[in-house]
Amino acid sequence: MLDDNAYLHWLDQCGFSDPACTLLTDIRRSPPVRRVAGGRGNIHGRYPSRKMGRTIQFESHTELGAIYVMEHDPSVLEFYDQPTKLKLHYLGPSGRRVTNWHPPDFLVLRQDGASFEEWKREEELVRLVKEHSDRYQRHPSGGYRCAPGEAAAEALGLLYRVRSSRELSAVFLQNLLFLEDYWVTPLVVDEFHRHLLHERVTAQPGVRLAEILEAAEPITADMVYALVASEALYVDLTAVPLGEHQDVRLFADAASALERCYGFWINPGWQSFMQQAVARVCTRRRTELARLSAGEGDHPHD
Repeated sequence: MLDDNAYLHWLDQCGFSDPACTLLTDIRRSPPVRRVAGGRGNIHGRYPSRKMGRTIQFESHTELGAIYVMEHDPSVLEFYDQPTKLKLHYLGPSGRRVTNWHPPDFLVLRQDGASFEEWKREEELVRLVKEHSDRYQRHPSGGYRCAPGEAAAEALGLLYRVRSSRELSAVFLQNLLFLEDYWVTPLVVDEFHRHLLHERVTAQPGVRLAEILEAAEPITADMVYALVASEALYVDLTAVPLGEHQDVRLFADAASALERCYGFWINPGWQSFMQQAVARVCTRRRTELARLSAGEGDHPHD
C-alpha cells in the first residue's frame, strides 16, 4: 500500500481531474459501502491482504481469485472492495428505462491509472449479454463491457472494466477453494513445526509434498496448507491441484521457485525483483490458458 507521499506522486503522475482525486482519496479513507453476503450456493468471506494491511471482502470464488491475483500482481498498487456506488442508467429487459445504484466489486489502483472492476463467472456474463443487452455487451476486442458502468466512471474521470472468470485458470480457482477454510479460520502452526518445515524446504527447494508427509517428522498436511495460505511457504497455485501430494512442490518463497525452475542463483537483494518477475510470469500464463480454453477473453455483482 502506498504511503501518503507516494500516493500524491501517483495522483500527479496519472494526471487525474480534481473530482477524481477527491473521490479516490475519499474511497481510500472510507470503509466499504456495503457488507457482502453469499447467495445461491456462493461463498462469502474476507481475505487477509498483506498488500493492503486489511481484510478484503469477497462473495464468490471468482472474486476471491481476483483478489489473490491483485494481491500478487506488482502492477496493482492498491485495491478496495465495495468502494462506492455508481448511478447507472440503461434499458431493462422490458424496454423500460432503469436507474440503478451499483457498487462495483473493486476499485483498483495500478501504476498507470485506476479503474472500477466487476468480476463475474463466464457463464453468468454469457447470460447477461442475452438478457440485459443494454447493460452488458461483448467487447469488440474480446471479453465483456458494461456501457452504463463505463459512462458513470468516465463522468468521474475513471475507467470501468468487466472481468470474467475465464481469465482465471480452473486449477487456480480449485486451489483457492481448497485453501478457503485456512483463510476463513486460520490454523496456527506452532514454532517448532514451522521451523522444521521451513528448514526442510530451504534445504530441498521444490521438495514434493508427499515426501514431507512421508518423512519421520510429525508434519501434517494441514500444517503445510496453513503455511501456504499464510504465504509462509510458496506453491505455484496454477500448476497442479493441492490435493495431489505427489505433484505439489514446496518452496520457501517465489524467488526460490524461480531459481529452481530456471537454474540460476539469486542474490538475496534481488528477491523482491524476482517475486515480481514470478507474478508477471504467472499472469501471462493465466492469460494464455484463458485464450487457449476459450479463444479470447478479458470486476463481480450488482
